[in-house]
Amino acid sequence: MLIADGAKDAYLDRLAGFLTWLTVIIVLLSALAVGANRPVSWSLLSIFIMLSFSAYLLLDFFRGYPVGIGRLVPLILLFVGAVTWGFVQTLPGLPETAWHPIWDAVQSERATISADPIRGHHHVMRLLCYGMIFWMGVRIASDPYRAHNVLKIIAIFSTGLAVFGLYAYMTGENVILDDLDRGNALKASFVNRNSYATYAMIGFLVNIACYLHFINSDDYASSIGRIRNFLESFFSGSWIYAVGALLCASVIALTLSRAGAGAAIIALITFSLAYRVKGRASSPIMILTLLAIVGFVAFTLSSDLTERFLATSDENLRFEIYPFVIEGILQRPLLGHGLGAFLDAFRADVPLIAASGEWDYAHNAFLENVFELGIPAAAAFYLALLMITWRLWRGTRERKRDREFSCLAFAAVLAVTFHSMFDFSLQMPATASLFALILGMGWSQSYSERKSGKTARRKIKVDAKRSAAMASGPEIKLGS
Repeated sequence: MLIADGAKDAYLDRLAGFLTWLTVIIVLLSALAVGANRPVSWSLLSIFIMLSFSAYLLLDFFRGYPVGIGRLVPLILLFVGAVTWGFVQTLPGLPETAWHPIWDAVQSERATISADPIRGHHHVMRLLCYGMIFWMGVRIASDPYRAHNVLKIIAIFSTGLAVFGLYAYMTGENVILDDLDRGNALKASFVNRNSYATYAMIGFLVNIACYLHFINSDDYASSIGRIRNFLESFFSGSWIYAVGALLCASVIALTLSRAGAGAAIIALITFSLAYRVKGRASSPIMILTLLAIVGFVAFTLSSDLTERFLATSDENLRFEIYPFVIEGILQRPLLGHGLGAFLDAFRADVPLIAASGEWDYAHNAFLENVFELGIPAAAAFYLALLMITWRLWRGTRERKRDREFSCLAFAAVLAVTFHSMFDFSLQMPATASLFALILGMGWSQSYSERKSGKTARRKIKVDAKRSAAMASGPEIKLGS
């Protein structure tokens, strides 16, 4: 009966909401587990996300998939193709000509393409986890009201983590990192300050997006009306996100991450340009807000971070190893050295000038992924990301409502891309998970409402029929 159908729909919607918040909570809490940068923490993250993702797929089976979900098929094929190759690299029993040269020193019947198949399994699991989170982000943002609430939670959590980081920085007491908190840079709950800089940068953008969503609720009001709306929204709650943006900006500076500061500046500029309404002048309130943030950051930068920009350090050795990483790519351009196997595969090729340290990462995510996966698989992986970026850019141009999602995700992509050219921030599972969630939400809200008009009208007609039927009596069923 119709009432039973309505109750079923309401129950499934509540279950979808529960899975949404479960996913968001898992992603955010992973940041407190040292950035999920330990096998046990990233394994638990992957397991919980897999369970949530599987439950949501089953739920969609009963509720029906959105019409536009088919747009994801090319992305899924490219991503799954790249990850599948990463798994194939770990399989024994392949032709001997495909084995990695490192196995020549070991008499083993389980030689593989990968120099480290165990790490390969872990990295495959992590990549699949990020893909599932992206999917969940897409499904979350299919309901704009729920998506805005998710953004608010992310903003508040990012602000809280920034407050914790500031407290630990000023007092020297970090209950999460304990003995891992060394040096004079702010890390919050991350073992690496550069990785936290990327995480804080995403939180910085989310706070700005939430803040502008509040104060720009009526873009076409008069000047006096805008000021009145601004004051009302500011004192009714939007100040929380303004303060959050300032706190996240300040902790980025205190991480002493030069690439992190540069990424934050790129993020701010990109978001500002993308958020401008086409054919209209920028909002004075938005300009004043951004100028206040820039001024505060500039004041904060006048201390230790400025000195790091002007100074040279051993960290510049990363530029010395890039040519050797490229040589390693050319040694196995098709097969790669194995997903996650950079440490073992590159150890023999480390130049003497950089041999004083252990190079777990290439300090350039793009070179490292090509080194590990090989050119074809890495090209498929980055083609998928490029397609997402292009769609996000289109969303910043086409959307009129809820534009902050695509603007936020587009700015995050460019900023993270810049930072990944010099560091390994996205190798931290907590940062990569949050980034994947933001990408999925931005992608979902990047399509023009006009292009989805037929689907929306169809849904309105079905809802209207259902309402009319319910008003007529409990025994009336909807026609086919």
